[in-house]
Amino acid sequence: MKSFFSLCLVLTLVTSCGGQEEPRKPSQQEQIGSTKVEERPNFLYKVISRDDWAKSCKAVHLSSTDADFIHLSTEDQLERIIEKYWASASEYVVLKIETAKLSGKLVLEANPGGTNQYYHLYNGSIPLSAIVESKLNKK
Repeated sequence: MKSFFSLCLVLTLVTSCGGQEEPRKPSQQEQIGSTKVEERPNFLYKVISRDDWAKSCKAVHLSSTDADFIHLSTEDQLERIIEKYWASASEYVVLKIETAKLSGKLVLEANPGGTNQYYHLYNGSIPLSAIVESKLNKK
């Protein structure tokens, strides 16, 4: 795989937004399962499509895979996430997020049936003010 940040371009936001973001639906507490609340790391990462990034107005526009909670990763997990979920994508955007600017409940937990732990953001969103860096990656 090419170096992760090769062929990266800094994106600018699309200035015309068709409407306001819908508020996230709160997830059911019982769906959280066994969780472990950790001290927030300074930065986490989110990989999204270029189309979703272009639709972002006040907050990051997310796909339906983030309906119950927002999937986030550490810098160490990022390459594995890209290889697993974005290998067939011709382009995608990596967002570096300042966690102090996130609202909601940030939880470090394993996915059902798994042992690796990931950060999940419940009852929150990613405001554009939390994005410290955005990189378009093309293959």
